[in-house]
Amino acid sequence: MLSQINQDFTIRLSSVLEKSEAEAVFDLLIAHLTGKSKAELLFGNELTLNALQLEWMENAISRLMKNEPVQYLLGYTYFLGLEIEVSPAVLIPRPETEELAHWVLQTENQSNKSVLDLCTGSGCIALALRKLGKWQAVTGLDVSASALEVARRNSERLHLEIDWLEMDLLSTVELNQTWDVLVSNPPYVLPSEAIEITKGVLDHEPKLALFTPENDPILFYKTIGKLALKNLNPGGKLFFELNPKTAQQVALFLQNLGFKDVEIKKDMFGKERMLKASLGSNRNPLH
Repeated sequence: MLSQINQDFTIRLSSVLEKSEAEAVFDLLIAHLTGKSKAELLFGNELTLNALQLEWMENAISRLMKNEPVQYLLGYTYFLGLEIEVSPAVLIPRPETEELAHWVLQTENQSNKSVLDLCTGSGCIALALRKLGKWQAVTGLDVSASALEVARRNSERLHLEIDWLEMDLLSTVELNQTWDVLVSNPPYVLPSEAIEITKGVLDHEPKLALFTPENDPILFYKTIGKLALKNLNPGGKLFFELNPKTAQQVALFLQNLGFKDVEIKKDMFGKERMLKASLGSNRNPLH
């Protein structure tokens, strides 16, 4: 009986998950296995799992006991209503990143405009912008070939036309085209902040996409900001997801580069999490 399986699941995972979290994870797994929502299970006939489903649940419990995120077990998550494939090659999209993508869509008139998503990972930002906006062209860029494989599969499955570029930003002086909007959720976690990160993230999500050098915490923002001077069209916009601890540092750097109307926006938790800046009508040379 499903109720007994649920009780057993919660007890066995009590060392790694709070009861409410375990119940929520159980609901996700059962919905994935059976195709039935929680409401259907509550008000329908008592459901039993077959041998293959029980074996799958045992494997899931084993992986959860090692703090593996449930999204990797399922192989997907949701981002602004889109089902996005995820794997250990990419970060699991966060609600704060949804806020960033939504802000871009809210503030930019996309008609006849192009957008580049740097450090694209699963492609979630680029995919959402393409699906929900009216962009002339959408491009996603990442250093990781395995991340871009996930991004490509997502765009193919969702039938969304996106150009994917494999490139190491830190060794790139200039890109070979220009865009009207640049958006990025780059690596911004300091190594000293690792102690604050949950084991699920630290042990399973790609460190390449998480961490920035301790001695240069806004390295990726500086790199992208300088690229934007050359690769943003006149009057173009730059959007970032931020580490609240370095948000003001990023804003000051961009102002010193010559960006105008630098605005920091707080996320749903009241943290300085997003930034928008504008390039003037004439590109400014690097000093």
